[in-house]
Amino acid sequence: MKECFDHSCFMNDNCSHVSRSIRITSPPRHRASSSDARQDGQTLEALSEKVRILEAENRYLTDTVNWMHDTIWNLLQKM
Repeated sequence: MKECFDHSCFMNDNCSHVSRSIRITSPPRHRASSSDARQDGQTLEALSEKVRILEAENRYLTDTVNWMHDTIWNLLQKM
């Protein structure tokens, strides 16, 4: 799981196994009603959307940092 905190993991989408392992290893909960299950589903859906947004933002920021690195490197080579 440590590799999922590595910057490259988010770029390659290699950490989907973490979410699967969390679901597999989490103890089952007793559901009081179908409304609880519906709320859990809505919460999971909202969190999944937030993860997608954060991954997109991470890709954008990584591209920006890479561009800045390349630009600085090119300017230093011209000196």
